[in-house]
Amino acid sequence: MERRDYLERQIEMMAKTLAALIRRLMGIDFKEDGQEVEKITNTTLKDELDITLDDILIVPSVEICDYLTSEKNIRREWIEALADIMVLNAKATDDQQHRETLLQYALEMLFWLDKSTSTFSFERHDKRNEILEMLGMDQKRET
Repeated sequence: MERRDYLERQIEMMAKTLAALIRRLMGIDFKEDGQEVEKITNTTLKDELDITLDDILIVPSVEICDYLTSEKNIRREWIEALADIMVLNAKATDDQQHRETLLQYALEMLFWLDKSTSTFSFERHDKRNEILEMLGMDQKRET
């Protein structure tokens, strides 16, 4: 019972951390502080999950969710938050190639969630369409 309480507290703390990171990133003026976005993201992710964006981006995008859930023990519920964080970082960078890479990973995460969950999410669908639009891609892709 004590172990279960500990795990529940850890899960709750991680959810709060990711939500706080998203709020913090959304509060930054990307045009003025774009370089700080990735630094803040990496510091927070490293402290809380022992992972950085660079660690994520070395894994092939089609394997990223399996890697995060099995190797890094990141819960399925946090994958969407990580996708949101990647989109915020993509919006902040001036490097077009880096932007596209971040968006591709975020898109892969959202499609993976659609395939691995039994419920349809309109919000996730809208996020996917926004990413596809940012990438200049057709908004039709098989899930």
